[in-house]
Amino acid sequence: MTTVAQAYFHIRQVRLDDTRLRGLGDLASSLSAEAASGLYPPDSVIEVRLSEGSLKGWITVGGIAIAAYGVIADYKGFKESILELNSDAKIFSEIVIQKFIEKSDLGGGQIYRKERRTKTPGRIKRLIERRERLNEHRSELSKSIIDRENIEIEMLLQEILTEVDPSERAIVRKLLGESQLPDLPTDTARIAITSPRHEQLSMIDERGATELEPLADYIHRFRLSDGPSPSPSPKLRGGLLGGSNPELGAAGTLTARDPK
Repeated sequence: MTTVAQAYFHIRQVRLDDTRLRGLGDLASSLSAEAASGLYPPDSVIEVRLSEGSLKGWITVGGIAIAAYGVIADYKGFKESILELNSDAKIFSEIVIQKFIEKSDLGGGQIYRKERRTKTPGRIKRLIERRERLNEHRSELSKSIIDRENIEIEMLLQEILTEVDPSERAIVRKLLGESQLPDLPTDTARIAITSPRHEQLSMIDERGATELEPLADYIHRFRLSDGPSPSPSPKLRGGLLGGSNPELGAAGTLTARDPK
């Protein structure tokens, strides 16, 4: 399933014990469920990750099939759905970050960075805009520039196809257009559309993550329809996304750290 939104924040000069970290994680989980409930389908999956020290947070919305978000039988409908997903991602992140900062009572913590990440829909939007610009100015460009632009568009398309749900890859490729790579020798074409970024993406699992998952001290993954579950004892420690449900993990898992 596709990852469609991520709120990120970095707050400096914050020191937390396990109890306080779990409390902040539960707050972020509650706020993200509240914000997502008016924007995303009930079967969406929310993942909250917090890293202590200089407090960092990643609140991600995934588990969404793009086809379920709107009518994408044609290019126009698909483009409108992508624009809506991008808008919703920004609204979600803005609400979560603003309310978390207001309610977390972090005292002298210094807000260093806030980001509203649009994830896969943002990449699709950039691809659509890039291809439309190319088509608009094609008559003004040399063949070499057009060829290079088509190669880079194809690289972006390949990244996107690794992120969307496998059941939607064929229709997403069809709606985004067939490859327009130049007529290059086979070896040259293969090298041209290969990059360390693309190789990294090909090894990522089917959840739709588009980057290596951040190390975290608090992890909570839950389905929106279920809501965030109460946390276990702060002294409980488990592995990454531990718990009896291998897909969703335990509520408020504190990941084990090496003893000092």
